[in-house]
Amino acid sequence: MPNSVFLFIAVFLLLLPIGEINSVGFLHSLNTFALVSILIFGIPHGAIDNVLFIKDANVSNTKFIVLYILTIVINVVFWVLLPTIAFLFFILLSAYHFGESQLSHYFDKSQRQRYIIFMTWGLTILVGMLAIKYPDIVTILDKVDGFKYLSYYPSKSSLYVIAISNLALTVLGLIYITFNKQIRRTSLVFELFMIILIGFSFYLFPLLVAFALYFVILHSFKVMKDEYSFLLKARIIRNISSFIKLLLPFTLLSLFGLIGFCIAIYFDILIIAYEQVIIIFISSITLPHAIVMQRFYLQN
Repeated sequence: MPNSVFLFIAVFLLLLPIGEINSVGFLHSLNTFALVSILIFGIPHGAIDNVLFIKDANVSNTKFIVLYILTIVINVVFWVLLPTIAFLFFILLSAYHFGESQLSHYFDKSQRQRYIIFMTWGLTILVGMLAIKYPDIVTILDKVDGFKYLSYYPSKSSLYVIAISNLALTVLGLIYITFNKQIRRTSLVFELFMIILIGFSFYLFPLLVAFALYFVILHSFKVMKDEYSFLLKARIIRNISSFIKLLLPFTLLSLFGLIGFCIAIYFDILIIAYEQVIIIFISSITLPHAIVMQRFYLQN
């Protein structure tokens, strides 16, 4: 069992008692901790995209950073001009990225069906979360003026249909590659077990806590482990300490940038909701990161 899965199960069991706690103050503190965890551990897994991309690529570090920032700016403009489409694109992009990081090691790089299964796995997780946490999502959309463009938000039943349909396609895809002897039956059982466990976490825990549990432990930690193994093999780093040093510059830059936006909102320099800034920020760094990681998984 991978260390990240063991940690996920351990934290899952430790969090079970919170279902009995109705203290508003406690839940607020827990949500704050979850958000901080997403930012502190989520941002670093994309903080060395430049190192991963320019390795064996005919691109200078300066050119890569310029293109990376340009992609972020284009995405922000996309949110300003076409927020609904930008939101849907963010969901699809995140779904594919999550599925790729979870399942890429099972597939030969030339297999086209990998792209379909990556997308269906990710949509099962994300849309399933939106369906299970439907009341919380609707409350957020109604509360934040910046999300009024999502007033057409799909019904709970529609979301369940989408999630279950993608789950069925994912299971069929995994069964197919199992019969083709690409993965062992134990791997099939393991992946199905993880989907069920993630679903239970969404059902049992508050929205932000459940998402942090998945995103931080199962996604970010796994990606950083893949990155660490690659960099160690390529002799770019020597140990955990040098890996952390490599992560720090762009991690700190991103965090300070987000803090700067929040300060501007607090002093009414920037008129936008905190929730909206956070989702646009995460979306904007996800786009170039997902592009880099697709190349990374195809080449390694």
